[in-house]
Amino acid sequence: DSWVKKHVDKVILVAPAHMGSPCMLPSYAHAPIGTTADQFFPLPNGLEHGISQVTATWACMIAEMPVPVGGAAPWPADHVFASTPSKEYRLADMEQFLKDA
Repeated sequence: DSWVKKHVDKVILVAPAHMGSPCMLPSYAHAPIGTTADQFFPLPNGLEHGISQVTATWACMIAEMPVPVGGAAPWPADHVFASTPSKEYRLADMEQFLKDA
């Protein structure tokens, strides 16, 4: 920690893998294909529900959620990643988003 403070003064986050990706929120809430597939072909309700249940348990879905990196916030604190009629989810709300979804 002291070495980092002495030698590193800026961090440039290049890829979403380190800080998560906002596109994971609708994918987690409604299966990865649910956010785009219905635009091209509708899925039978049973199949869509089954895929949603399976993909919601993939470890990568949780690992790719937006997160702070080493104390640095990659997005502004007021950035809304997901919203419902009654709640807005910001970076600090990712844990609650997972519980609610």
